[in-house]
Amino acid sequence: MSPVVLHGAYLLIKRRRQYIDGDIVYVNHAKYGKIVKRIISGNKLNGFYLAGDNVLSVSIEQMGVVEQSQIVGVVRKIINPS
Repeated sequence: MSPVVLHGAYLLIKRRRQYIDGDIVYVNHAKYGKIVKRIISGNKLNGFYLAGDNVLSVSIEQMGVVEQSQIVGVVRKIINPS
């Protein structure tokens, strides 16, 4: 798949108490820093598995389980550079 968020895009982020499969989220990852990924599965008790839309992005295995406290918020609006 092609990436939804292009390099240099502006993002509108909204914090939530709960996240669901399919949400595109902005994450503060310990190893990769601030990164945008899609929730594949999980919940706030056991953590979330995230994947990128780009085939060259960091893999699910590399990301590991992401805790809800690492999720900054859900991406509500994407303004890609023209």
